[in-house]
Amino acid sequence: QTLSRGGLAVSGGYSSIEGPVGSIKLSRTNIGAPGRDITLSGRYSKVQALMELGASDTNFAGSGFAVAPTFFYSRSKAVGFDEEVNTSLFVQSARGINFYLGRPLKRGLRFAANYRFSDEDFLIRRKNALCDSSIHGSVFCNALGRSTSSVLSLALSLDRRDNPVNPKRGFQVRISQDIAGLGGTNRFVRYRAAGTFYHRLNDNID
Repeated sequence: QTLSRGGLAVSGGYSSIEGPVGSIKLSRTNIGAPGRDITLSGRYSKVQALMELGASDTNFAGSGFAVAPTFFYSRSKAVGFDEEVNTSLFVQSARGINFYLGRPLKRGLRFAANYRFSDEDFLIRRKNALCDSSIHGSVFCNALGRSTSSVLSLALSLDRRDNPVNPKRGFQVRISQDIAGLGGTNRFVRYRAAGTFYHRLNDNID
């Protein structure tokens, strides 16, 4: 029987742009069954703050489907627009939910669907400050305000690697489609494809 375990991870560092960076992660794994986990994590610096609460189950109700809902909140500052590169003029905040559903099919083939809804604010941080497109760029100035993002992603992947951790032979391909709309203000359709190929040259070179 797989035992339930808890964990706490704390890390820190320094970035030339963000300054001191700290993160913390609390987790509980194998809650009642293998692969059923819950995680709370956070990351903070003077440029970005991020918090996530998520759960996952690799075999939801014995169906063979992997399910993983995640709630998130983030707040970030855009730096480098003033004489001092570390000052901030713009601030962006986002909160929402991400829901993942996946299932292995056969012979390395896997289907996945992901839905992400995000309510976002992109604002000028300083009171009475104006956005100058000649300085800050029209992309930033046109994005000011509140928006919602509703994106459904569908993906199909094929994994024929000899080892998923340290592959030496085989290949992996993935095709996906992102559809934005469905109640959000951002609308687009995007297609993506990616692949990797592994072949061991000889016994001494991988």
